[in-house]
Amino acid sequence: MGKVVIAGGSGFLGQETAKFLLKLDHEVVILTRGIDAQLGRSVKWTATSTGDWAKELEGALAVINFTGKPVATKWSEETKNEIVLSRIQSTKAIAEAIKQCAEPPKVWINASAVGIYGDRGAEELDENSSPGKQRKFLVDTCVAWEAACDDALIPDQVRRVKLRTGIVLGAEGGAYKVLAKLTKMFLGSHVGGGRQFVPWVHVDDFARIVVHCIDKEVSGPLNAVSPNPCTNEFLMASMRAVLGRPWAPGIPAFILKIANWFGGPEPSLVLESQRVKPTKLAQGGFQFIHDELRETIMSLEG
Repeated sequence: MGKVVIAGGSGFLGQETAKFLLKLDHEVVILTRGIDAQLGRSVKWTATSTGDWAKELEGALAVINFTGKPVATKWSEETKNEIVLSRIQSTKAIAEAIKQCAEPPKVWINASAVGIYGDRGAEELDENSSPGKQRKFLVDTCVAWEAACDDALIPDQVRRVKLRTGIVLGAEGGAYKVLAKLTKMFLGSHVGGGRQFVPWVHVDDFARIVVHCIDKEVSGPLNAVSPNPCTNEFLMASMRAVLGRPWAPGIPAFILKIANWFGGPEPSLVLESQRVKPTKLAQGGFQFIHDELRETIMSLEG
């Protein structure tokens, strides 16, 4: 067992990952800019430059960077700038801290997202697939985010993993709480045509994927998604079935765009399609505990 440092570890993914690492008897250090984390030992950091926090990486087993301003919001030019900078600056700060180590971490896991693939319809995508069309905000953000990790001048022995995450379904946070609330209020409708693919993963499997990346000799991009991406229509039908709610009419795309004008989140987040497969995980022998959507929802409802 060893020390694992998690930047941005006071959020939903960081705390769920910390919980699993602690069960495995790892020492967990959370780098946080605000409120101390509930799990692990908290250390203050700026997320933009090195400081006293950097010494926590010395001799660590792994450093994980989950830092990034949430994208599920209205995208003003200011907000888009904050989304990009929060990811690039934190990645560069981690890289600089690694460079300062006499004994650097064995692996650096840096978050990324399936948004790098862009809107690809029903095309099957894996880690060898090209990024989506340039001049699309999420695509460009993810490309720059991963480049900041790839271009970092750190010791060769440090493995780098870029964790391309889809929608992480967990009872304690993230998209699932919103979807469950809407469904229970009889608003569990598909959006747009409903045929857009949604790459998802159960939060327990997500934490296990992180540990897999620490323990196994994997590097480069890795899709942290279940092997069964589903359409938005299937997702919402499954939510209604498990939560005991009737069919609800779909929500046209223009309604989301109108809501966006009044401060709602960016519509493309739910209208674009990414049929992403976890090819590297399959090749590495990773076994999912929750690979069926309906069973996943039932497990989250307890």
